[in-house]
Amino acid sequence: MRDEVDGIILISACICGPDALLGELIQRHISRLDAPPPLLRLTVDEHTARAGLQTRIEAFLDLLGWRRGHAAI
Repeated sequence: MRDEVDGIILISACICGPDALLGELIQRHISRLDAPPPLLRLTVDEHTARAGLQTRIEAFLDLLGWRRGHAAI
C-alpha cells in the first residue's frame, strides 16, 4: 500500500454521527500499517472558512512533496 498511496485526506461533515466513528476506525486501521501514510483529518461545519481548509490542504500537499523528495532510496 505504501507505494500506491502518498497520503490520505479524510473529510467529515461534523464531529457527530457516523463520520466520527468511521474516521476513528480508519485512523486506527492506518496506524497499524508497517509504514502508515500521512493522514489529514478535516472536520467541516457551517463555520468552516474556505481559506482555512485550503491552507491546511496546501500544507499537507507540501509535506507529501517534501517526503517524496527526501525518501530513502
